[in-house]
Amino acid sequence: MFGSTELSRLLGFESSDVSLFWPPTSLALIFCLRRGWSSLYGSLSGLLVWLIYNDQPTGTILLYTAGAAITSIVGVLALEKLANRQPEMGITRSLGNVMLVCICLVAPIAATIGSIMMRDHELAIASRFDFWIGYWMVESISLAMFVPALMHNVPPVPSRQNIYRSPTIASSARVNDNLCILGLVLAASITLYLAMHGNTNGSLFMLVVMIPLCFLMGLSTSLKGSSVLMMLGAATVLTVHAKLTGQQLSVDTQAMTLRTVLIVFESLLVSHFSWSFFAEREQQAIKLRGIAHENEISGMPNRRAVLRALNEIQTSGTLTLVEIQIRDLFRWIELGGYDNSAKIEQILGERIRESLGAKATIVGHIGTGRYFICASETLSDVYLTGTLREAIELGQFAIGDQMVSVRSTMGVIDIPSIHNTSLSGRLNDKQTLAEHFLHASALVTQDAINSGSSVMRRQFSEQQVVDRRNDLEKIESIRQSVAKRKIRLLAQPIIAGTNTSKNSQLHYEILCRMLDDQGVEQPPSWFLPVITRARLSKEFDRAVLKTSFEYLASNSVLRNVTGKCSINVTGHSLSDPGFSSFVVEQLTSTGLNGNLIIIEVTESDSIANFDLAVQQLRHLEAYGIGCAVDDFGVGLATFDYVKRLRPNWLKIDGSFVKSVGQSDADPLDAEIIIAAVRAAKAIGASTVAEHVETKHQIEVLRALGVDYLQGYALSKPVRIEALVDHCIALKLASNNKTESTLLVAN
Repeated sequence: MFGSTELSRLLGFESSDVSLFWPPTSLALIFCLRRGWSSLYGSLSGLLVWLIYNDQPTGTILLYTAGAAITSIVGVLALEKLANRQPEMGITRSLGNVMLVCICLVAPIAATIGSIMMRDHELAIASRFDFWIGYWMVESISLAMFVPALMHNVPPVPSRQNIYRSPTIASSARVNDNLCILGLVLAASITLYLAMHGNTNGSLFMLVVMIPLCFLMGLSTSLKGSSVLMMLGAATVLTVHAKLTGQQLSVDTQAMTLRTVLIVFESLLVSHFSWSFFAEREQQAIKLRGIAHENEISGMPNRRAVLRALNEIQTSGTLTLVEIQIRDLFRWIELGGYDNSAKIEQILGERIRESLGAKATIVGHIGTGRYFICASETLSDVYLTGTLREAIELGQFAIGDQMVSVRSTMGVIDIPSIHNTSLSGRLNDKQTLAEHFLHASALVTQDAINSGSSVMRRQFSEQQVVDRRNDLEKIESIRQSVAKRKIRLLAQPIIAGTNTSKNSQLHYEILCRMLDDQGVEQPPSWFLPVITRARLSKEFDRAVLKTSFEYLASNSVLRNVTGKCSINVTGHSLSDPGFSSFVVEQLTSTGLNGNLIIIEVTESDSIANFDLAVQQLRHLEAYGIGCAVDDFGVGLATFDYVKRLRPNWLKIDGSFVKSVGQSDADPLDAEIIIAAVRAAKAIGASTVAEHVETKHQIEVLRALGVDYLQGYALSKPVRIEALVDHCIALKLASNNKTESTLLVAN
């Protein structure tokens, strides 16, 4: 503002009391565009200080102040209208709008006010119209360059973000409030010092250069920071002006008028500072409340807001809860990025709300690709599978270079009466009724996904929620036990079916038990079904492998008498490309001989890639590791399976062994065993009969040509630490007959 006073002289405005109108106009417009209408209050206050400093008459003060207010209001209203008509405009379009409004609207108003203030004898050109043209050109160029340049440094309030799209400025690049205030205090101190010591030129230089610079820096500070800068700057300007002009505030009319203006002005500044402090606090509180209860993508109620609304529902009728999951959403993120998938989520949320209309009491966006509906009336299957699903899956979306279709899954829970539910209030001390409703709908949705259904509907059941909650806790407990390898190894010897073997080394099967959170040993029926359901087979297999290898490597007595160690591995692990490398790595790190190990393939129906499984077994065979097929005769463990896999050991399933030797035995079981023995001999493999429970079965199986026998009739499983002593006791009990045992590690 002060520099513009001198600039006006160069442009033909001879009066030193009149400056170009673009500085106050630009600053007021910038603040209104970025900080809201309330900032106009502070801008006009700053303009009053400048006018008082220049000793302007009352008419000029009123005209200047009104002009600054009018140009700012008109400019902001015009830009708001343009922004509303172009909601998706980019940085270039918004910059063009600002320049257009400045040149065609703000500059003409400013030029008109400036030409009105000029007296005829002060004009350096022929006519007032020529003066208006020159003034308009100067205003247009100044506004078009000055306004956009400063707007890049002024952070907007939320209500002003759509008017002007400026590049995002990192918080570290913004000028700190304290630095700006400190700089202004330092400049003001130097200015006052020079004025007090009669250095007029130095104090004027500080006023013209340093203080305006600090004011410009203040544009990039917070609202209350700019208020502090404005108060300090205004106080300094008025104090220096009074000192340099030799004015003493004596009791006369002029002095009283000036004093009154100063008191009113300072009061306005203090009130502005106080208001700005509380206004920013309120803006932050509003923003935090929005983050806490609105989904950042769609603006719909988030999980927290849905839970609160469910807890506040007061109805004695039925409720229908629906959770909708959008499939393939994470694949969309990989294809087109997070922003594109977020736009699709926003569109889908709007479609769900429009389709439901007044049917839904609550419609929320509770997670990535997850929507929740609570309706106080029963939503029919026809509506869910027809109208609602069609609205969600309508059309295709462009993701990257591909067009994708929306696939959704719905889990529906019907609640007969919220007040008749035994869960009313709290089911336990940790979860509210609403949380259990939300959890129940999530469980149904997950079950629908697992079963491949698009819609699954269930009646709300307290016991169902409790059981599923306990099941999830059990899954997590077993997951932690697998990760920490809280397992215990047992071994069950396997006796040779014939007396012709001269091998005195031990062959046995290691069976696994798991320790729960309290350290209690649990049987396979407690953890194996959960491991399969939770898809932890790969992790469990590796944990058992690693534990078995480490124990054999650390126990030299057992290692020296071990003939073979076959470790049960599921088809899931054999379908893992990194499985064979893991086994070789463990073999190398422990220093075990690969000839001691046999990989026993169990759950053959879970092999997703049979060729990969064969390839990995051949890779392990190069290190001396053998292969056994478990449960031969059932599932996919058939003759074709054996033909392709070519195992070293063939374990006949116990379902065929149990009836052997009994009066009501199925003759087909014996024929299957004979066929298995013949097939094993054809490929050079040995056979093992599982679940041998009587001495008569032992005799029959030996007669059928089975190589090895395993079951409680021969030996129960024992702790692996006691295996050697147990086998010695078995040998003494068998009257020193030469019998071999097969070591199999689960």
